[in-house]
Amino acid sequence: MSLPMETTFDGTKTFKSRVYHWNKPRFFTDRATVVYLDNGILLSKQIFESFREVQHLYWDHYTADLGPMGTDELAEYFLDDAGSFEPVFQRQEIEDFMRSPETVLAKYDE
Repeated sequence: MSLPMETTFDGTKTFKSRVYHWNKPRFFTDRATVVYLDNGILLSKQIFESFREVQHLYWDHYTADLGPMGTDELAEYFLDDAGSFEPVFQRQEIEDFMRSPETVLAKYDE
């Protein structure tokens, strides 16, 4: 028995179905999110609606994320985070990344 197109599985109610499409990713031009992975760290210009979206994208290595932040905030964050060590991302790297068409800047553990 086939059901008419506008009925539920049991045929009792009509409904209109929706087709959901994954939206194409959108990107910042002046901000980036810091994504911590268990095997490295990256900056992403992708606009995320929530941390769950970041988790979903990097599910196999995700540990945490911060942001989005602008160039100055990122440079200060990495400088403060480094303490007496070399920052993971230098200010010049961040500035170059923000001006570039690239959407991800990553540094992985060796």
